Amino acid sequence: MISVLQPYEIYFPPYTAEEIRTILEHRVRQGFYLGVLSDEMLDLVIEYTMQSGDLRVGIELIRSAVLNAERDARKEVIPEDIALAYTIAQYVPLAASIRVLSPQERLLFGHIAELSKGHSPYMTSGALYGMVKDSISVGYTLFFERLKKFDEMSLITLTQAKVRGNTREIALRYDADGVVKACEAGK
Repeated sequence: MISVLQPYEIYFPPYTAEEIRTILEHRVRQGFYLGVLSDEMLDLVIEYTMQSGDLRVGIELIRSAVLNAERDARKEVIPEDIALAYTIAQYVPLAASIRVLSPQERLLFGHIAELSKGHSPYMTSGALYGMVKDSISVGYTLFFERLKKFDEMSLITLTQAKVRGNTREIALRYDADGVVKACEAGK
């Protein structure tokens, strides 16, 4: 007999630019005075949001950009406020993902980031396992399951290598320095 509570994943398509616009416009109308964020600046926020693929980036961009304008005693947001806000907002999804990782997973992900600094953007799963197996004391099966989890969480990209066997190429989806900082902050 199978339980009705069997877990399964539900995949949602990413928001379209128009859906992002509707959501962010509503937030702006509810949270700010008229004119604080012009249509042109909202377009810029939407562009950055689409580039990141995560609505949380857009929400953080608006919040931080308005704070930047306020700090400079301006009543409206300018492109520089948004660009400055993006340097932090782009890591919002990364920080949220790292918070749900176990300490062992966070350690492995941090190692991947550290090792990717000194190598080409792509590492192979076997070579990476050889470099981290002693420091994280994990078997290859669990190691590979964690890699698949990181891929599903959009932290890395796993692709089949163009060699024989089950070798995968691993590439970080975020800047290695940003990942290391986020892993340390997530402890």
